[in-house]
Amino acid sequence: MIVFHYYKAITTSPGHPPQAKNDLTGVSICRKCIAPKPARTHHCSICNRCVLKMDHHCPWLNNCVGHYNHRYFFSFCLFMTMGCIYCSISGWEMFRDAYAAIERMKLLEKERLQVAANQTYYQTPPPTFSFRQRAFHKSVVYLWVLCSSVALALGALTLWHAALITRGETSIERHINRKERQRLQKKGKVSAACRAGGLTGAEPDAMCVSLACRSSGTPTVTAAGITGRCSWVWMCQGTGSPVSCCPLLTCPTGQD
Repeated sequence: MIVFHYYKAITTSPGHPPQAKNDLTGVSICRKCIAPKPARTHHCSICNRCVLKMDHHCPWLNNCVGHYNHRYFFSFCLFMTMGCIYCSISGWEMFRDAYAAIERMKLLEKERLQVAANQTYYQTPPPTFSFRQRAFHKSVVYLWVLCSSVALALGALTLWHAALITRGETSIERHINRKERQRLQKKGKVSAACRAGGLTGAEPDAMCVSLACRSSGTPTVTAAGITGRCSWVWMCQGTGSPVSCCPLLTCPTGQD
């Protein structure tokens, strides 16, 4: 599973917008590649192309993580983390034995040097470990430390992406939305929109959308995001009709 998803993540194209120019007013134009740039599309400076629903450019894949290969990237991270955890747990006893053997090697080497310094004709130095034994024990310790380190680092990355998936965001959108929330909070716009329903604190975007859709199902969208376009499609409660929502939402008059 690890090799399969790694191969698919490398070979699958993340998805690119069509290069043909059109007259659609709802689609912006990328300033770098001068091509249509749909919503949730970002320009990769390494690939020098726009990528649909771009998350990031992964150097380990030598490919962008986008709309079509995001699932393979996440599956690879998940199975790789599970494999490293399994190796760390199953190899714990081998690691302890190898570490103890290395400590014995150090102790015997120290004793051998002491004996060699005070050696007489009837004394012989204690036996030492061979080069193959030394290399084997050190390799076991190195592999266990490597698996444990990868399990911790990649596990944290997997949990981060799992949280983003539950929120319907990418890494780039998470950064953009956080900066936009901070900007709007300084202006007092986000807190004012959420205070009508007694909703304050974290995640004002989703709460404001829920508040605006709860009564009428048709919130008034103010496109004041730094990207200049909407990035989300929410299903309004009670109506089931999709509504494009930007970070700043205001409820219609009398329907707060």
